[in-house]
This record gives sequence, C-alpha cells and structure tokens, in this order.
Amino acid sequence: MSLFNMDQISRPDGTGPFLIDENLYETIDYQISDPDFSFVQFRSNLVLRWEYIPGSEIFLVWSQGVEGLGDSMDSLGRSLDGQILDQKMNTTFLIKATYRFIL
Repeated sequence: MSLFNMDQISRPDGTGPFLIDENLYETIDYQISDPDFSFVQFRSNLVLRWEYIPGSEIFLVWSQGVEGLGDSMDSLGRSLDGQILDQKMNTTFLIKATYRFIL
C-alpha cells in the first residue's frame, strides 16, 4: 500500500477521475475514478404468528425492499425520491407451518 502526496495526485476540473503521477515524471501513469458514491436502501418486514394448538404454529411473512445508487452530491430527499420512490419494489411472501408431535 502506498500513500500519495499532493504532487502525485491531480484532478484538473474538480470532478471526474483522479490522475496519478506515481513516479513524479510529470506524466500521468494511471487514473482512478471518483470513489464517492451514494447507496440508498429501504427494507420493511411484517410477521404474523398464529399458534393453532399448543406448540404448533403458522407464520406468514411479508418482506419488501428496494435499493439504488444515487449521486453523492444530491440531498437525502432527492436520493429518496429518485432512487426509492421511482423504483419497482422487490416483494416476498413466505409461509411456515410447524406441528408439534407428542410422543
């Protein structure tokens, strides 16, 4: 792992990739894309449990979620609007039944 000093890293227009001059020969050796990102995620769950006889149960589970990548310069409200509210939700339904055998 190497730490670069300010003479080795440049970003001419303030946006876009970082330009790296590793050996200080005033030529760009490689570039690194901007590491800033914004990840927005929303998850919700609902679990219903019914014990129909002692020790035996039925579970109904509903889960819903959505996720997206936003612009790190956007506000939270704009990220939620563009990346959560405008996206299709992933929805899951599960049913689990248990029965207690008495020996």
